Amino acid sequence: MSATTRQKLVDRAEYLTRRHGYNGFSFSDLSDHIGIRKASINYYFPHKTDLLLEMMQGYRERFGRALDGIDAKHRLARPKLKAYVEMNRHALDGGQSMCLYVSLGLTVEGLDGKIIEELREFHAQSIDWLQALHQLGRIDQSLPSHGDARAWANQTLSSLQGAQVSARVTGRLEAFNLVAKRILTCAT
Repeated sequence: MSATTRQKLVDRAEYLTRRHGYNGFSFSDLSDHIGIRKASINYYFPHKTDLLLEMMQGYRERFGRALDGIDAKHRLARPKLKAYVEMNRHALDGGQSMCLYVSLGLTVEGLDGKIIEELREFHAQSIDWLQALHQLGRIDQSLPSHGDARAWANQTLSSLQGAQVSARVTGRLEAFNLVAKRILTCAT
């Protein structure tokens, strides 16, 4: 079954946002790619914010399912952390892209309040998962205790997000790989 026009618009907008940021696409770009009139996009999404919210919520739901998948596949914290790092590496698409939320976070000043709230929800989801991972690592002894679990979660997320930006800017995965290696080395 082929994707609906609405889903095609969301998918293309996500693709462009992850590569070029919030200002990196217009409704004209979408209409050219999808093959519909620009005015027709307004039927589905009256404002760019409406499109971004749907795109972000879908991405966050997929991200949540991926975290659930990591939890289901791995019992110990260390392999979960490795899978989480790999999920972040995958978001880079070889240095051509970034996590949607990292891309949008770079232009937070120009974003609508609803978009900023969605960014905060994603951040909280990530921090909560990483904090629980740290606590599991203390219990199963697969991660060393790094003091405060919330601080560790924030440091880990910030490091991976910054590494994504560096990899995207340089177009090379070397910056991300160095940070990923450091995170995983410190986790032994």
